[in-house]
Amino acid sequence: MKIAVYGISRSGKDYFISHLLQSTNKSAIHVKGSTELRKLSNSQYHVPFNELSPTQKENIRKIFIDLLSEYEKEYEYVFVDGHYSFPNGENGFHVVMTDEDLQAYETFIYLQRPVSRIQENAKTDPKHAYFNYLMDERRTEEWIQFDCEGLSATVKQANKQLFVIDTGWEESETFFQRFLQSPFEFRQESIADAITKKIVELFPSSNHVVLIDCDKTLCIGDTTKDILISSRINPQELKNIFKNDAYTIFQFFRLHEFIKSVPNYHNAVQYAAAQAVINENLLHLLRGRPKNCVVVGITSGSMDVWSSVDKQYRIFDFLVGKGCFEDSKNMDALITPIVKRLVAIKLRSLCIHTSAIGDSIIDIGMLESSENGYLVANEKLDKRIVEYFSKNQGCHIVQFSSNMYKYYMVPEVEIIKW
Repeated sequence: MKIAVYGISRSGKDYFISHLLQSTNKSAIHVKGSTELRKLSNSQYHVPFNELSPTQKENIRKIFIDLLSEYEKEYEYVFVDGHYSFPNGENGFHVVMTDEDLQAYETFIYLQRPVSRIQENAKTDPKHAYFNYLMDERRTEEWIQFDCEGLSATVKQANKQLFVIDTGWEESETFFQRFLQSPFEFRQESIADAITKKIVELFPSSNHVVLIDCDKTLCIGDTTKDILISSRINPQELKNIFKNDAYTIFQFFRLHEFIKSVPNYHNAVQYAAAQAVINENLLHLLRGRPKNCVVVGITSGSMDVWSSVDKQYRIFDFLVGKGCFEDSKNMDALITPIVKRLVAIKLRSLCIHTSAIGDSIIDIGMLESSENGYLVANEKLDKRIVEYFSKNQGCHIVQFSSNMYKYYMVPEVEIIKW
C-alpha cells in the first residue's frame, strides 16, 4: 500500500514517518519525495528539479510514480513525504499535487501542526527556502488552510482516504498501530459497503430507507456530552478532538477511544440515555411510516446510548454506530461524514428510495446524496450550515419544521415524503 504523508514545510513529516515505520512489524519503507525527485532530475536531465520545464517535471513525476510501484512489490507499506502546495509569492499558492499522485496513493495523511510548532522547527534551519514565510504566523496559517481545504476536496472527489492528524504522535500512535495492522477496518468505502449489505440482507422487501442521525436530530441535546457530564468530565474535551473542524476517521476513532475510557461507562450510558429529550414531532412521523419503510439510526456518537433509548421508544428498525455492548439489532461500525454519505449513495445505487435526516455539517453529505434530505435546526444554529446554503442555493435539502428554531434560507416542510 502506498501512503502519502503531506504537510507544509517543517511540519515534521520525516519524524512522523519514522514513528510509522516503528509502529508496524510489516515490511515498510520511507521514500523521501523531494530527494528522489532531485535524483531523478539529475539523472535524466542533469539539472536541478526546480530548473526543469513543466513538461520535464511532469515526466520526472511519472518516473517517480513508477518507482513507487516497484517499491510496492517489495514492501507492504510505502510511505512518501510530499506537499500539496507551495506559496506562489504574493499570488497565493501553487498546487504541486498531480492527478498521477492522486491515483497512485490509496491513503493520504495530512499533518496539521500548530503554527508555533512549525515555527519552532523552522528556526533550526534559518537558510531554509521558506524560513521567512514560516516566521509570518498569518501566512503560515493561510498555507495550512489552503492545503487542508484543497486536499480534502480533491481526495473526497476521488473517493480516496484522508486522515488529518492535528495531534502529536503520542495521541495518534494507537490509531496508526491499529490501522497498519488492519487497514481494511478503517477503509470508509468498506464500512459503507458492509452497512449497506446488512440493511439489504435484513430488509430485502423494503423499498424505502430513512437514514437518521441521532444526537441533536432525534433528541434536543447531545447524549455524548451527557456521558462525560455524568463522570464530571468537562465536555470541552469533545470540542478539543474536533478543534480544527477536521472530521476524518482519525478524529472519530479518538472520540470513541475517549468515550469508552470514561469511568463507570455502563452507568454513564444509562445516565445519558435518561437525559435524552426526544423530538416528539419527528418521533410521531417516524412511527407513522409505511410498513415497507425502514428507519436506520446512524450515529457518530455513542451507539450504546441510542440502543438504550430505542428500547424505550422503539424508533429504529436497525441501528449503526460505535459501542461496547452487543445487541443483535445493532451493527458496530465507526461512523464518519463520509460513511454516512456513501451509505446513502450505495442504497440509491440499488434502486432503494433513500431519505436522510440530520442536523449538522457532518450530515450534509448524507442529506445531499439522498433523494430527500431533511435538515433539523437546533437552538444553536451552525454558521457552517448557513455558509453551505449561501453557496448552494437551490439544493434539494429542505428543513423539517419540528421546533421553533429555523435556518431562514432553507425551505420548510412539516411532513416526510414516504
